[in-house]
Amino acid sequence: MIIRPFAQKFDKAREALAEKYRKKAPESYEAIVQDVVEIVLDKSATIHKVVDGDYQGTLVFVVCYYTDHYAVCVDYGSCSGCDTLEAIDEEGTWGDSPTYDQVRQYVLLALHIVQKMKKL
Repeated sequence: MIIRPFAQKFDKAREALAEKYRKKAPESYEAIVQDVVEIVLDKSATIHKVVDGDYQGTLVFVVCYYTDHYAVCVDYGSCSGCDTLEAIDEEGTWGDSPTYDQVRQYVLLALHIVQKMKKL
């Protein structure tokens, strides 16, 4: 079940996030999760990352915010055919100005992270 207040906060901040990604593409899932957490909670939340895999696997992000804890899992792969973030950046624009379509996809990926976030 989606955490409705998180989705509402994300929706209000969607354009600001797109503007951030227009200037510089996110370079990792961790960066996107950090952006999402800052939007739906705030900068004081602590994020812990668990890596389960090597070239492919799952990243588990546990977010601690005062006495509340949230988790989100992100599957990753070793190539653009099996990894969403790599597929978005097939043209190799890390750090450069991404295209309109890439910005749209980064924001959509951030939305999916919001949608997958669960309270522990």
